[in-house]
Amino acid sequence: MAPSLGQLLEDGERGPTSLAMPGEGVYEVEYSNRRANVVRLLPNGFQERKLRRFADACARLWNEVNYERRRLFRKLYRRLLHLYRNLASHLVKTLHELGVSTIYLGYPFGIVQDKGSKLTVNLWSYRKLMEAIELKAQEYGMKVFEVVEYNTSRTCPYHNVEVKRHPRGVVGCPFGHRLHSDLNGALNILKKAIGKVVLTVKKPLSFLVLHNGVAPIKGCNP
Repeated sequence: MAPSLGQLLEDGERGPTSLAMPGEGVYEVEYSNRRANVVRLLPNGFQERKLRRFADACARLWNEVNYERRRLFRKLYRRLLHLYRNLASHLVKTLHELGVSTIYLGYPFGIVQDKGSKLTVNLWSYRKLMEAIELKAQEYGMKVFEVVEYNTSRTCPYHNVEVKRHPRGVVGCPFGHRLHSDLNGALNILKKAIGKVVLTVKKPLSFLVLHNGVAPIKGCNP
């Protein structure tokens, strides 16, 4: 006996079963190991037209859904690209005003394979951001070097020992001093690039990137 509509077939059955013909001109196709929908194709003009209308409606709905998804994706891409350009423009301009002539840009190579998440991989395109910074730096005559930042957040740039992470993004060195994890990584990137460490570290500049520009974070910048 054929299973009822939506009934889950037993796990031991595999693949499509043989065609059954319960009546003349009636065909049933049963698929095992999943919830089966029994489709009956009747050589009847009314049924055929009804199925064609149903298939056309499904196709139109599928096209509308795909169109909406593509539209939203293109909108998100344009918004992110605008954020990249705002960040690159403000960053390079600020560095130029501070007298910086060379930028060492850390590239998180392998982050997708190791610890990627929705905010670090799916949302941000590091290559697009780096290209925006490099293009803007060319306008100011600044050099940009890419540095693979692998393992730059795990060690202390001053003592070459492994650091211990603390709450609120702080890392502690066994020799007693503490740094923000981003600043610790930036110092290691600089050390990896030129072989030197900055002894005197000023307060980092913090900014909030918006679609209509870049705003400094209150209380974070001198």
